[in-house]
Amino acid sequence: MISTPENGIETRLLLAESCKRTLPWPILHSMVSKALARETKVYVVPDAQITLNDCTIASVIESPGKSLTWGVFDRDAVAMSETWGQGTSTWPVVKGLASVVTTGNVVLDLAAVERDRPEECTQILVGTELDGDILTVGAAFWSFLEGHSAWLRQCLEKGNPQTIEYCDRYVRCPLNARILSEVLKRFSPGTGVRSNLVIGTTCSSQIQSGYALHHDWRDGTVQKMVLQHLFGNSFKTSVNVFDKSYQLSHARSLSLKWEDGSRVEINLDQGFGFLRTKTFKSFDLMASPETQSQKLSNLRFSVENQSTSMPAYVTKPN
Repeated sequence: MISTPENGIETRLLLAESCKRTLPWPILHSMVSKALARETKVYVVPDAQITLNDCTIASVIESPGKSLTWGVFDRDAVAMSETWGQGTSTWPVVKGLASVVTTGNVVLDLAAVERDRPEECTQILVGTELDGDILTVGAAFWSFLEGHSAWLRQCLEKGNPQTIEYCDRYVRCPLNARILSEVLKRFSPGTGVRSNLVIGTTCSSQIQSGYALHHDWRDGTVQKMVLQHLFGNSFKTSVNVFDKSYQLSHARSLSLKWEDGSRVEINLDQGFGFLRTKTFKSFDLMASPETQSQKLSNLRFSVENQSTSMPAYVTKPN
């Protein structure tokens, strides 16, 4: 919701009560933190205030004496992606004069969110701890997180997890795939029993051909085959590449489950996209998937954090 009062522009984020109840705590905490950092207030509003019959209000722009509202008939269309706001012939985007009243609704601040923090949930800010040779990234990642989370350390002492799930819309480029492979090397069994690995991601909508390690694959089938080759020797691997971003949760999460039922959920605010190569690295995205996988596994380069800090949350699920 964007308002333009006499003294400037005010942006408000409207969070439906049902959404607040179902959002995982790390996602809610990250969202409110980012909103407040941008001087955006988060209002918790009753579901009835953002729905009109079958229409869900997606955005509102107000100025003195005037209000314009956009609505959608498919809630998935509200999810932020490259197709946001475009609509389809089946589920159009409509505009009208309906308004959302925020007066009297709860303004969500970090103190309120912190009061609901799960007992076993650790927030960690990743700075330069992973910077360096790509071959050291995996060990640095686990060492840093274990140093902050006793629950993670306790679970890792049990050995390799039975199942590993990584959900991230942006495992679209060779660089992110290689970083993920280095992180998961800790669980490579050698000659032992292989863990089950499930990767969920999406394909890029870009058309132009890429030529660098950080450029996206343009073909979802090639992307899936490279990932299958890259991880298939170490894990019982299943790769799902979705065509549309909204088909997969925006949250980037690494889930670990052990045979005794113990679980760890690691939410990475930016996935592994916060790491970039220190120098430009070319990569042949037109080579066969098997060739790409082999070259990707053998490449040597250094990475560094491109952001000031990257939030990560380590949680013991209920």
